Amino acid sequence: SSGGEFSGGAARQPDFLTPYLKHVLGTIGLHSVSFFSVEGTARGEAALQAARARAEAAIAAHPSLAG
Repeated sequence: SSGGEFSGGAARQPDFLTPYLKHVLGTIGLHSVSFFSVEGTARGEAALQAARARAEAAIAAHPSLAG
């Protein structure tokens, strides 16, 4: 999760963590990884709940997690 935003029009800085984690995990053999972002959580309770709802929807829609 991130207090700020690193994707979309409101992004103030690029996402450095995801590419880094992909590289690090790839060096130990984990090549098929999925990331679900929860960003913009520092803007109050309403923003936190909206970010959580977006993340939960993305997780539910992920093909490998569909039940």
